[in-house]
Amino acid sequence: MLTFERCQTVPVVSLCDMNPHVATLPKTPDFPILGDTFHFLRLDLSLAQINNPADTYFVQHTDDSMVGEGIGVGSILVVDCSAKPEQGRLVIAFVEGMFVLRRIFYSSKGVVLKAANANIDDMHLPLDMTFGIWGVVRDVLGQAAMAA
Repeated sequence: MLTFERCQTVPVVSLCDMNPHVATLPKTPDFPILGDTFHFLRLDLSLAQINNPADTYFVQHTDDSMVGEGIGVGSILVVDCSAKPEQGRLVIAFVEGMFVLRRIFYSSKGVVLKAANANIDDMHLPLDMTFGIWGVVRDVLGQAAMAA
C-alpha cells in the first residue's frame, strides 16, 4: 500500500551512480531495492516546484489555447497567485465570466491577453474594463501532446 509520503517524494540518484542495467533487469521479489545499492536523496516535487505554498494552486488545462507553446489539454499548471503578472508572463485571467490561460501584455490602450493558437483571437481589454488575474503560471507539468 502506498502512503502519502511515498506518493509525494521521488528518489533522485546522482548521474555518476547511474547503471544502464538497473532499468533493464527483471523486477522480481529477489531483485535488490535500488536504495540498497545507491545513495538516494528524496525529492519532494511540491517543494521543488512551489515557492509560496499558501499562494499556489494547480490547474489542469482544458483547451488548446496555448498549444503553440506545447501546453495542451491535460497539462498541469503550477499557479502562484502572489506573483506579479509582469509583461509577457503566462497568467490565469478571469474575463467576462470565464477563466482563460494567456500571455499578458500591457499597452497604453489597455491589456492584451494572447493565446498561442492561430485559431484563437487575442483578447483586447480596454483600461476601463474590469477583469481579474488569478495567478501567474510558474511551471507546467505533464505537458500533453500538441493537438492537431
